[in-house]
Amino acid sequence: MATWKIKAVAEAQNEFYRLPTDVRSRIRDKLRIETCREYPHACSLKGCPGWYVLRIGGYRIVYAPYCDEIKILLVTAVGLRDDVYREINRRYAKYG
Repeated sequence: MATWKIKAVAEAQNEFYRLPTDVRSRIRDKLRIETCREYPHACSLKGCPGWYVLRIGGYRIVYAPYCDEIKILLVTAVGLRDDVYREINRRYAKYG
């Protein structure tokens, strides 16, 4: 079974730690499940090829999977749905 390593850009780390504790716990659980899959299961993000979004209630996790020698899920945004979608084009230009 494949395992993925989770990395996060600085902005996503800051967003994550500003979330309430119970939400962070739900996000961690969801990411643990995704890292155990052969290929993470999520919806592709429209307008950002190669980026995917996981839904957790009203929150979103945006990530880009990279498969080289090590499989990495690069988390690029975490937060409330509206905030994430408002910010994502700038992040895609920077990290995409």
